[in-house]
Amino acid sequence: MTQSELLRLAQDPGTPLHTLQQLAQEYPGLRPAIALNPSTYPALLEWLGALGDPAVNQALAQRSAGAPPGGPYGAPVGPPIDVSENEPRSVLPWLLAFLALAFVAAVVWVLLTFFSGPAPAQSGPDAGAVTAPAAPAPAPEEETPAPAESPVEEVRPAPEGAFDIQSFLAPSGNIGCVFGEDTVKCTIDEHSFVPSQGQCDASSPVEVTINADGKQSVKCVKDLDVTGTTLQYEQSAARGPFACTARETGIECWHTVSGESFTLSREALR
Repeated sequence: MTQSELLRLAQDPGTPLHTLQQLAQEYPGLRPAIALNPSTYPALLEWLGALGDPAVNQALAQRSAGAPPGGPYGAPVGPPIDVSENEPRSVLPWLLAFLALAFVAAVVWVLLTFFSGPAPAQSGPDAGAVTAPAAPAPAPEEETPAPAESPVEEVRPAPEGAFDIQSFLAPSGNIGCVFGEDTVKCTIDEHSFVPSQGQCDASSPVEVTINADGKQSVKCVKDLDVTGTTLQYEQSAARGPFACTARETGIECWHTVSGESFTLSREALR
């Protein structure tokens, strides 16, 4: 792989995270470009910052301050990266230098031993040890998103253009309805019918309710205690799984999932 291809990989936000980690370990000259790459993950940035490389530190400072416009993917505007450092370094010069250093150390140790006796023991097992930067943490695994819940199928959806309101009154003001969290209930003040449920007579206001299971209940109440917007004839209101429509024949309300409904008017409850 050429030097320009390696530099492109180091700057490209689409480069896989494990590839950025490998480039940072094997090619020191690419580390400033990797520090400026917006896709570089936090653990790798911390590792780069621990190296003490001035060029890397400058790139990290530029990244924290925000990259200036004009360059692709926030390309650095500081000193250019020496791509000659991207080639793997030869092992032979390092090996020769190590052997020479070992030879000099051996000669010094012999001279010290001969003239001043045994060398004093180190104060601890880690004395003189140089702490190297820890290896970068592995790239974080991408979480698989949970499957979305399938929408509830409605037997009888709310009409288009229905108002999303908490409560409303019929045009006559004789019927008022309230949407609850899992119910819709309507109360009629004056009526001529006697309901089969609730032990009510024609002189008491009647409250009719449908719950989230589509079940209907009827009871007597003291008065019509409902306020809200007046819903004109042929207008609808809806909230949650419930909907109502005002008609001249009465107020009809229903549960959109089960389709269960009631129609409340002065003459009857159906």
